[in-house]
Amino acid sequence: MPKRLAPAAFYGLAGAIALTDQLVKALVIAKIPVHTSVPLWPGVFHLTHVQNDGIAFSMLAGKTWLITIASMVIMAGIVFSERKAKGGLDRFNGIALALPLGGALGNLIDRLRSGLVTDFLDFRAINFAIFNVADTAITIGICLLAIKSLLLPDYAPAKPERTEEAT
Repeated sequence: MPKRLAPAAFYGLAGAIALTDQLVKALVIAKIPVHTSVPLWPGVFHLTHVQNDGIAFSMLAGKTWLITIASMVIMAGIVFSERKAKGGLDRFNGIALALPLGGALGNLIDRLRSGLVTDFLDFRAINFAIFNVADTAITIGICLLAIKSLLLPDYAPAKPERTEEAT
């Protein structure tokens, strides 16, 4: 039987992610003016302070209310899943779900406070969207869930056996 992630650890991890996200964003806001870039590895990795009212790659820009509601629904679904698993989720699933819960909470705090999300991680070497700690946690959690679903057959739901009814 897989080891369980206690509810306190699950919510503690999610809270730690949201807190870390908010602390790092506060530091970026305090130290780097908006639309300013600080090269840490010129041409490869910069800290670039931007404010985003959409989601990944600026999708749904200007739809803060929709993103906020969707975030709350997704967070509620994750909490429901954890609560349904009385005694805790197995560690893998617990971590994989706590990561996006904490990330969604971190970005939700931004949206509720200002309607914008602070992004700052700028990997220029791959010309990728600028993102933040919360986005990283969400992405890692989703990737873990995808890996488990696609590559670990022990976790795939069993298909019901087909039975022939005698007539």
